[in-house]
Amino acid sequence: MSNIYAAPQADMSNPAGPGDTYVPNMLQMTGRIGRVRYLVYCWLVPFVILFLAGVAFVFLFRFIGPIMSFLSFVLWIPAVFAVFVVTRRRLHDLNLSGWYGLLQLVPLVNLVFGLWLVFAPGTEGANEYGLPARDVFGPMSW
Repeated sequence: MSNIYAAPQADMSNPAGPGDTYVPNMLQMTGRIGRVRYLVYCWLVPFVILFLAGVAFVFLFRFIGPIMSFLSFVLWIPAVFAVFVVTRRRLHDLNLSGWYGLLQLVPLVNLVFGLWLVFAPGTEGANEYGLPARDVFGPMSW
């Protein structure tokens, strides 16, 4: 019979295998995402949301004209929060702290920082922030 009070004997030095990945969820707050998902989540999705909001404002301008700037600001806050969450996940893929995402608030630095996030390759295999995201399109050559 084994001692139920004994320390566990499992090898925890490498919890993930060399080819292990996970499928990320768009609305998840933790984990890692690669370059392609970063582009889609951070550029395309907010563009579509703001485009649809703009179309709705055009049709509703007659009714909500005086408070349009307030509604624009209210829609802008969650969009900025979503971009910071996605940037944090991309930084985790680069094995960096999410606090580097505050560089997006510095003018001119944010341009270089954004390009670096798009073109920098993520760390291979698991890092301290988790497993790498599974690539939707297969292995990328660039």
